[in-house]
Amino acid sequence: LTVVPYPGVGAAQATGLAIGAGGETFVSGKILNSTMFVFRVDDSGAATWFAPFEYNAGLPLALTTDSQSNAVLGVMGLGSFDFGGGTFAGGAVVALSKSSGGFLWDLERGVDVVPRYLEYSPAGDLIVGGSYIGADIDLGGGVLPSAGYAEGFVAVFEGENHDYRWHRAFATTGSDSVAALVTNLDGDVFFVGTVSDVVDL
Repeated sequence: LTVVPYPGVGAAQATGLAIGAGGETFVSGKILNSTMFVFRVDDSGAATWFAPFEYNAGLPLALTTDSQSNAVLGVMGLGSFDFGGGTFAGGAVVALSKSSGGFLWDLERGVDVVPRYLEYSPAGDLIVGGSYIGADIDLGGGVLPSAGYAEGFVAVFEGENHDYRWHRAFATTGSDSVAALVTNLDGDVFFVGTVSDVVDL
């Protein structure tokens, strides 16, 4: 058993844990109404780097690693953020270097996007599952209408440029969401979720 202490200052809440192909270990979390963070841990439990980010109102939701074992973080928020690639508002997926925690890239698809789940297919495609709240969005394949409080979606972005590939969305007049997703060795995507009425995927 290795106990990993929070390397920053304040009462922290851990929200994510991911391990890369080479054994690289990453932890994400937040300090309420103050800071989001990601840090990498070595074999002894010590932090090799610590990357804090100030925010107004947000939450780190999902953490995974890409094929190069870089940390990839899904973020929701009502305020503004700057992870190193410029200021943006709302939900996004952000990648940080495994060696330094420095900014690599981000994928933004609107203020109201909530990226709760992240996976990579064996081919290296990024799979995002989550919801969008209270407004129409465009993931890259055209406008998705909002019909109720929250609508669920799964989307795939391919290659190093994370170009839009396909999506599935479900919208009812109630609250809809993705609860979990996985991919198999063929790159097929499986997900479960909740809908408040009949939908056609």
